[in-house]
Order: sequence, then C-alpha cells, then structure tokens
Amino acid sequence: MNNKNNRAVFHAVLAAALYAVSMPMSKILLEEITPTMLAAFLYIGAGIGMTLLRYARRNNSETALQRNDVPYAAAMALGFVTYGLSIFYYTHAQRIIGAAHTSAYYAITPFIGAVLSMVILGEKPDYLFFIALVIMIIGTKLISEKKRQD
Repeated sequence: MNNKNNRAVFHAVLAAALYAVSMPMSKILLEEITPTMLAAFLYIGAGIGMTLLRYARRNNSETALQRNDVPYAAAMALGFVTYGLSIFYYTHAQRIIGAAHTSAYYAITPFIGAVLSMVILGEKPDYLFFIALVIMIIGTKLISEKKRQD
C-alpha cells in the first residue's frame, strides 16, 4: 500500500476507535440523561467541534454557505436520519441490554453499509467480505444466545 492508502486505513481505524470510546461512555451518561437528549448533545458537540476544527485549520479555503447550497441541507437531513436516529436507537438499546451486547449487534454496520454500496453504487466486494460477514453473523448469534441465557 502507498502512503495515501496507509493514512486512509489509519484514519478508518482511528474513526472506529474514537467511536468505540463513545459506547461505554454513553452507557455511563445514560444513567443521568435520556437517550433523546444524549443523542442531541452528542451531535451538537460534534457540530461545535467540527466548526472549531474548521476555524483552526490554517489552509482553510472553504467559503461561507450560500442559500443555494442544497447539498449541505441534504447532508444535514441525512445526518439527522442516519446519525441522529441511529444514536438515539443505539443508546435506547444500550440502556436495556448494555454496551457490550448493543455493540455486538452494532458490529453489523459495515456489512449493511457494504450491501447498500453494492445495491446503490454497484460496488463489488471481494471474497474476504463474505468470509468476514459469516464470522460476524456467527459472533452476533453467539452473543445474542449468551444474553438470553443470562
């Protein structure tokens, strides 16, 4: 892999690790905050943080949003549906079945994304994807059976 690919892989793993930190921390916060409010605060915090990051960048060539920037509005709507509702349902499940079990079910996310990429974008994953999918299905089944026994 070239340096650009190495950096991209590092960023993907870092993104997963950072998101993973939110799982146990969210469980702790759910003792005091409802799932709806937690989801709202997480995404308000993300928005504020990204705004600060934008202004902290030295070579910022972005311009202010214009009224005709429909893609930005579409991105916000998509963010609400895909991220906002996702974290709402995630935290609701986490409150009931715990962080570890919710995370195990949530681990199917990349596979759902890959299937949607195949359907919507016409992408074709290699055989390793299907091997990993089977392993994840088995793991999810095992953890769900353990939960029923507890």
